[in-house]
Amino acid sequence: MASPRISRYATRLIHLLSANPRTLVVSGIVAVLFGTAWVLGERVAANGELGLSGLGSLALLGVEVLASSVVFFAIGFSLLTWVQKFNGFRQVDNYTGFWGLKPHQRWTRLWLGFVLVWSAYWVALWPGSITQDSFRQIIQGLHLVPYSDHHPIAHTLGIEALLTPLLALTGNITVSLAAITAMQMLVLAAIFALCVDAMREFALPPWILTATYALFLLHPLTGWYSVTLWKDIWLGTFILVLGTLSAKIFFRYRLGKPISWKMWALFALSIIAIAFAKKTGVIVVLPLIIGAALYLRGRTLVRWIATGVSSVLIYLLGHALIVAALDVRPGSEVEAWSLPAQQIARTVNVHGDELSPEQKTAIARYFNNADIGERYQPWISDPIKNRLNADLLRTERAEFIALWADLAREYPVSYLDATVNQTYGYWYPDVAYWMTSASSWSDILRYNAGDNRKDTVEKKVAGELYQDLNGGKVVDVERYTPELYPLNSIRRIPIVGWLLSLGAWTWAAVALTAASIVRRTVNSRPISILSGAVWITCVLSPVFAEARYAYPILLLLPLLGALALMRPTEAGVAINLSPRSRKKDVHA
Repeated sequence: MASPRISRYATRLIHLLSANPRTLVVSGIVAVLFGTAWVLGERVAANGELGLSGLGSLALLGVEVLASSVVFFAIGFSLLTWVQKFNGFRQVDNYTGFWGLKPHQRWTRLWLGFVLVWSAYWVALWPGSITQDSFRQIIQGLHLVPYSDHHPIAHTLGIEALLTPLLALTGNITVSLAAITAMQMLVLAAIFALCVDAMREFALPPWILTATYALFLLHPLTGWYSVTLWKDIWLGTFILVLGTLSAKIFFRYRLGKPISWKMWALFALSIIAIAFAKKTGVIVVLPLIIGAALYLRGRTLVRWIATGVSSVLIYLLGHALIVAALDVRPGSEVEAWSLPAQQIARTVNVHGDELSPEQKTAIARYFNNADIGERYQPWISDPIKNRLNADLLRTERAEFIALWADLAREYPVSYLDATVNQTYGYWYPDVAYWMTSASSWSDILRYNAGDNRKDTVEKKVAGELYQDLNGGKVVDVERYTPELYPLNSIRRIPIVGWLLSLGAWTWAAVALTAASIVRRTVNSRPISILSGAVWITCVLSPVFAEARYAYPILLLLPLLGALALMRPTEAGVAINLSPRSRKKDVHA
């Protein structure tokens, strides 16, 4: 009796698998990705290494990955099969209620909601969250130290443009900074409101629009970051704008609707803004320009490429002119070598006694004779990359790459351990890390004023500002420690904590991209490409789990999910058009 039953089940399973080849392939790829990430993440989180000491341990790792992948495949194939059959969100011909209000009425209410909720963070964090990076940009803006492009010069000039008149008006730098963070909050609220409201064009159900707004409104990270003086906050916001505009261009293109010159102009401005917001901005936009172009044809394809390429060229020219005109010191290139530096440092840490004299000499030259084996920390590259000799690296880059490759051939396991330790916060969901600056403005000043390791302008200025703020000189100094601070308590809450998990954001983006592939919802392709490009910049960064770096992935998730699960574009409707216009705009 059991044999025929098993045979029937096997036949049904084979039929199901063969009937969904696309779903089968996508599920298999996602299962291997998730299975590998889970096993590697579990090992490195528990032991700081993968534990590969021979063929036996490698085989055991392979078995664990296979078993984990099988479990994820069983879950993923079932879900993606359902997703493939899902008809999509019911599209709306005409909105009623709040989402049916006139545009200026909707936007005003959305904006006011953001301002009211986010103002609580501004009051609690007065004068806003001013970070160590912010402090260095502020003193550049005050012309107390030379301009540097280590942090984007455009962002520094923006701070200066606001700080100079405010300081002249108030005579108090703390009040001036509070005014800047308040203005930032107001502008960010306006941009977020516009992006949420723009999703109406996709004819999505009102509950999706409301849920997206609620996520941005109530997520503690968006509120905290709205009053944080970091360039990464603007980068994430501009990426949200670019993603929204890209999706709108795709949507209109596939419906055969005209794409106005104003939309192309906004598309160009968002690319330029991303590039100026951070050096990695170009790395984010180029994959979008190239990858998404594969889904376009005709005049739209030409305009997409022309607008994207010309925007990048405008940034490169504008940045070069600013640097030359203001004699801006170039930022160090050592940031780009974070991962290779960590790999070499771990090799020295684990195998230092095995290295040849020639290898030790070469390593010492590039790292200014610092004992990088002792300084190595698996989760952050600052102690290592800051010892790199930038001048030598600039003139002997090929030799450094040859040294790096030579060590990689000899010690591949150490390189792999260094890589997973340096990146697993971005691909393994169950990670503890800090998400916001743990220090107040007073903390930043106290630390810089009392740092006895250096006698610099930074120290002198910080001392004066601290005295103005607190009415006395620094008497005790404690290095600020941004480990476990307010948002991390939320991070530990089951399920809810995944809203604050960088790895969970990545998994969600991968899962939604998989859903869009099996459903063939092309409108979501730009969002998937943008999310992937942001993730690449994260794993190349100097920290293993930095929330501000992955922030754009979180912001893009609602749009990615809505587009991935919407009805196919060809079946879409154009909202609030007259019957005559609607008939004209339907895609043949």
